[in-house]
Amino acid sequence: MVSGRAVSREAGTLIREDGDSPGFIRGEDVKENMAATQERTTQFAQSFFTEGMEVLKTHQNVAQSIVAAQERNMKFFQGFFTEGMEALKNQAESARSLTQELGQKTQEQQVAFQQLAQQSMANYLDFLQAPLSTYQKSVEAAQAATRQMLDAVQKANE
Repeated sequence: MVSGRAVSREAGTLIREDGDSPGFIRGEDVKENMAATQERTTQFAQSFFTEGMEVLKTHQNVAQSIVAAQERNMKFFQGFFTEGMEALKNQAESARSLTQELGQKTQEQQVAFQQLAQQSMANYLDFLQAPLSTYQKSVEAAQAATRQMLDAVQKANE
């Protein structure tokens, strides 16, 4: 005690309850400053957590939007590739059907040509050469078309 009054030392500053002496801080002022500091700290913490939650919600919304966009893109590309594969299958089936039909027609032509050849080989020799060359070109064209379709199907499957 100094001069019969209570004196305490806090944070390197003499605090005197009456606060009358120079260099001393009143205890009430310290309490008010501490209360004000605690109130500011509480408000800061509340605003920090409130804004942090808002940022978190915004990030969650952005993440959900990204996921939704990825799902839409995946569905689009799945549909695109599914339809593309379906189109290629249809084209391959059409090519196979045309090739079979061409083979059947070719066999029918060969039978007809053999019958004509048996009837008069000498008279129809020139006649047989033209259809055979046409047949050769048809077969080459069918083979080229088949190769192109097979290449396209293989490229699509890669």
